[in-house]
Amino acid sequence: FGERLKTVFLAHKGKSTLTRELISLIYEEAEPHSTTTAPYDDFLKRCSTNNASPVDFADSCLFLFHAKLTETGTIELLPPEPADVSTRRIHRRYGSHRFLDLRCDEKCTKSLPFLKGHLKKHLREDNKLLELAGRNYGVLYSNPSGKTVIFRLFAESGVGIRKCDEICAPRVAACCIPTALNPGLSLTKYMKRMKLSFTATIPSFILQPGMLELIPDIKADDGNNGSIMTDGCGLISREALNKVYYEYTYNLEQRHKSLGNTNAIPYSEASCPFSSFQGRIGGIKGMFVVDDSLNGVKVQYRPSQLKYDVPMTKRVVVPPLDNRDDALHNTIEIKEWDKPPPHAYLCQNTVQLLEERGVAKEYFLSLARKEIDELKSVREDCELLMTKYKARKYLRDS
Repeated sequence: FGERLKTVFLAHKGKSTLTRELISLIYEEAEPHSTTTAPYDDFLKRCSTNNASPVDFADSCLFLFHAKLTETGTIELLPPEPADVSTRRIHRRYGSHRFLDLRCDEKCTKSLPFLKGHLKKHLREDNKLLELAGRNYGVLYSNPSGKTVIFRLFAESGVGIRKCDEICAPRVAACCIPTALNPGLSLTKYMKRMKLSFTATIPSFILQPGMLELIPDIKADDGNNGSIMTDGCGLISREALNKVYYEYTYNLEQRHKSLGNTNAIPYSEASCPFSSFQGRIGGIKGMFVVDDSLNGVKVQYRPSQLKYDVPMTKRVVVPPLDNRDDALHNTIEIKEWDKPPPHAYLCQNTVQLLEERGVAKEYFLSLARKEIDELKSVREDCELLMTKYKARKYLRDS
């Protein structure tokens, strides 16, 4: 992480978020740190000292914290990982320094009693919270990843957390998915839906009441209850798309500055050059495609996009912890903008498929002869060589 840590330090020079001495203490050894290592406690304090308002996420998500449960039952704290440009929704709400991913590999998860026995060693006397690095962690949920299980923990109290900022893990989980609005959500689906709050995105425009509408899915008349033809695809007005793009580019620029990237593209007030994006809005996920027939600032989602309800989609007023919860659920988050289709190339597999579908072998031989002839000609003509090169470079980069 050397250079990336250096740029983060330079971006925060004069602040107590990060110090060169602290970096050297943590990273001078390659071995993972035990739960009693003092520099790790200091690092948590420094990361939370100048934790900005989660609405201004650029400075609140600087590092990601990880640990692993070993076969012997000890928990090793791994060196903090510098966060990327994209951040997680729930990290923007509370700050990434309060979350810890505890990874348990196959050897630790071979049996549930075995795993519980290891974790119980680190519980406090009340058998509810894990004590790690001077903090008390509660479990938000577990995320199976192949043969590995990842427990996502939240620091309820401890090092670097003010008394007024203490909050229990169940309330944070309810902030991710309001259980009162989703009583029929099974445990399996609950675990899957929690991933939405931990998806890396860039926040953009915050929707106001009346801007979000539910429209029906388009179904095929195939006699099988109608196959959904618009699965995961909503609509957005041109005006709304331009606002999304403006807020996206502004937040992206601020994020780059926070990470010390001085070459970031400045935010733009121009019209959005894209026609669709992969995004998230509270419990809604999927594609949003521009519809020029919509007037004003409008976003339309379909039932196939809704994974769980939040106050805006449920059309109820729920008293939030504070106004940041509204921003948490009502923000249009950009996962990825649309991309042009990639250029197709022939390979052994595609040639076999085309031959099977009736394309004559002579056709492929003619393509090969044509390419060989062009290669012979460019060896003798420099201008033709540059023309061919620029054409191929354009295709590759476009």
